[in-house]
Formats: sequence, C-alpha cells, structure tokens
Amino acid sequence: MTKWTDESIKTEIYSVISALNLDRMPTRSEMVSVVGNGLPCIISKSKVGFYGWADKLGLETKKSETSSGKKYEFIAERDIQKVYDVDLDIKQMAQNYPFDLLVDDVLKIDVKVGKRHNHFGCPSYTFGTGKKYASCDLYLCYGLGEDGQVETVYLIPSKAALATTLNITIGGNSKYNKYINKWELIGSMLEKYQEALEVLNE
Repeated sequence: MTKWTDESIKTEIYSVISALNLDRMPTRSEMVSVVGNGLPCIISKSKVGFYGWADKLGLETKKSETSSGKKYEFIAERDIQKVYDVDLDIKQMAQNYPFDLLVDDVLKIDVKVGKRHNHFGCPSYTFGTGKKYASCDLYLCYGLGEDGQVETVYLIPSKAALATTLNITIGGNSKYNKYINKWELIGSMLEKYQEALEVLNE
C-alpha cells in the first residue's frame, strides 16, 4: 500500500485487530507481525501518533485487561478438564503474570488466540508470544475462523516456539501442524514433573 489515507490506516488497524482477535489497539510488533512495517511507520509519522489513533478509534491500549484473552483462559481451563476427565488443579493467574494457567502447581501454560487472515497472501493464524524465550512450558493456541469460532487448536511446547510471533500457514506444511490437538502433551509434561520430584525426594 503506497498511498495512505485516514480510512486506509483505520482499515489496516482493524485488519490486525481481527487477525489477532484483539479488543484493543494493536502494538507496533503486533502490526508488523500481520501487515508488515508500513502501518506502524505511517502511524508514528502521523500528527496524532499511536495513542492519538487509539483515541480516535475508541480503542484501549495494551495495558488494559482484554476480555477476549480472559474468555479463552476460561475456555482453555474447561477444555483441559474435559480432555483429562480428572480433577486437575488449574489456576488462572493475575493479568500481569507472564503466563495464564498453572496446572497442578507445576505446568505453566500461556493461552493465545489468533483469527484466520491472509498473511502476505497465505491463509494463516498469527499468535504473538512477545518474547523469543518463553516464561511458560506450553503454548495453548486457539485458531479461529472468520466467523470467530474455534477451527484449530495447537498445543506447542515453548521449546519448539522460539519466536516473538508464531505465523502458522493454514493447509500448508507448517512445522506446527504436528501440534494440532496434541492434548496428551499436558499429561506427559505433568508426568515428567512428577518423576523429577520423586527422584528429588528419594
């Protein structure tokens, strides 16, 4: 996009919001992950800047808690309990915690949500981790369709996701495809923790 107008900036901001299933103004890195550098650059050069555009569109900025994120933490907790059909102790962490769920006081899970969109011409989900080296053990990623319904769920060990943004091509040969519905990872990780604790207690 070479000719930027207020309307095109607004459209691009909302395309990022839709892709990442946000209910706030996207950050610079989130914009870059979905539409490249053009949008954040033109916003920073505009008269009102980042916060001005957020105010103009009536959008909160990242510091505020997002209802969408909390919604999927509840969904994740429900799904984990449903899969394992046992009474796992799952705690939802406070907003500023570096991960979202703590299972049986050992397994740290970060819940991510992304909506189907075209990432440089390819149908994709984009999940922003925010950091290359995770503070969780497992990313539980919900890929939503254009209708906002869950299409695909990925359970990705943080060791396999050393990136600030996970862009997963839909229907392609993504390296993340092997983590689709890999719910058994939660059980196997919990078992490994328990085995380690038993060795320490011997």
